[in-house]
Amino acid sequence: MKIALTSYRFPPDFGGIESVSLLLAEQLSARGHKVVVITSTTPPEKQAATPYRVIYSPTRGQLWNAFSEADVVFQNNISVNLAWPAWLQRKPQAIIHQTWIFEPQGPPTRVARAKQLLARQCEQIAISQPIARQWPGCTRVWGNPYDSAVYRNLGGERPHDLIFVGRLVRGKGCDHLLEALARPGIRANRLTIVGDGPARSELEQQTVSLGLDDLVQFAGRMDREEIARTLNRHKILVVPSEWQEPFGIVATEGAACGCAVIGTLGGGLPDAIGRGGLLVPNSDVDALSTAIRQLLNDPVQLAGLAELAVEDARRFELQTYVDQVERLLATMAGD
Repeated sequence: MKIALTSYRFPPDFGGIESVSLLLAEQLSARGHKVVVITSTTPPEKQAATPYRVIYSPTRGQLWNAFSEADVVFQNNISVNLAWPAWLQRKPQAIIHQTWIFEPQGPPTRVARAKQLLARQCEQIAISQPIARQWPGCTRVWGNPYDSAVYRNLGGERPHDLIFVGRLVRGKGCDHLLEALARPGIRANRLTIVGDGPARSELEQQTVSLGLDDLVQFAGRMDREEIARTLNRHKILVVPSEWQEPFGIVATEGAACGCAVIGTLGGGLPDAIGRGGLLVPNSDVDALSTAIRQLLNDPVQLAGLAELAVEDARRFELQTYVDQVERLLATMAGD
């Protein structure tokens, strides 16, 4: 098949949508399909050779030509600005909805309603049940995939207690995690913070002011293989997001590596975590502290949750996900 894959952001940008689009481009190309990625991302100074083509910041003419050559279109998150020729050319389209189009508790905007109408002309997939509820006619729910060749339980000792993995920005809840860790009765031997971002300096200052500087290690950014090795040396992954995560691929990666997961209730994190962890209300530092204390003080429960985490993470293995995508696109293309 000739597949046009739209992704508003794409590497070298970093994030969940970018990661999923990269995995799809790599895997579909490896299966013999001709893939062109269309993205608004600014092109890197040096582009690596890839088995798929990437059109960065396309012109209108480039968009029209790219879609006219495609058998099917796969939008990784709806983007009218990128995919308008697909509707005009009546190309078979599938859209995977990656995030909210309006606030979970608020009414749809005019733009959101227009996107809902356009999406109903396409095959639709949502990454979690809460996201699916924003899209009339969306009955498929496929959680985002993780690369099981990278993120897996290696066995061996887990000398460290707690780990956070993510961008250091407001809304991800790392500041709440530090507050929770400072509460009385928590006997953790380390919190490793993997990632970087504009809030890092503020979080480092908070760590010192709370007297946690001997306990907390800021590890900075890591590549995927290093993140997986680091997860395997920790017992509990904490995903303390303030905002309602649409899904939470970091939770499935941590679970696949054998970590019990503590996450927040709002949004799609419960879909991602499954049976392998504990859930607390968003922005509730007391509840977060209690959950951390509970698992650190109960090694039997911790071990049981970690075992379930590995089992449930298999639902989101990459090859299973790509099989689903390939079957759907083949049906749409009439193969």
